Amino acid sequence: MGYSPAYAQSGTKQEIVAFSFIKPVILPHIGYLSTKFSNYHPGIDIAIGLSMPIHPINPGVVEDIVYSSFGYGNHVIISHENGFKSLYAHMGRINVKKGDKVTSDNIIGEVGLTGQTSGPHTTNITSYR
Repeated sequence: MGYSPAYAQSGTKQEIVAFSFIKPVILPHIGYLSTKFSNYHPGIDIAIGLSMPIHPINPGVVEDIVYSSFGYGNHVIISHENGFKSLYAHMGRINVKKGDKVTSDNIIGEVGLTGQTSGPHTTNITSYR
């Protein structure tokens, strides 16, 4: 069984921590990196066309779903093994509900333009709590 390194923002310390997931970490969808991780932007933006399917980066359980016209807009938070969580922001459509178990094969929603965004993309934030 191979291990995939993942880097994440630690809970409140704003530091980068490394960990290994049992399954390889995948991108939520194809596209190009339009904004990289920084202290101002604690995630990555992956640009792609509207309505493209979004997949979880690793298996997990849908912890929360938020419908909003501000900030991250419509977004999904997934809890993964060993305390990791991932957030998928600016979604146009959400296909899951709280408590759903998901794998990287599932489509959790579609790329949209909700919240504060300058174009179609997904902001993905992985954190360790």
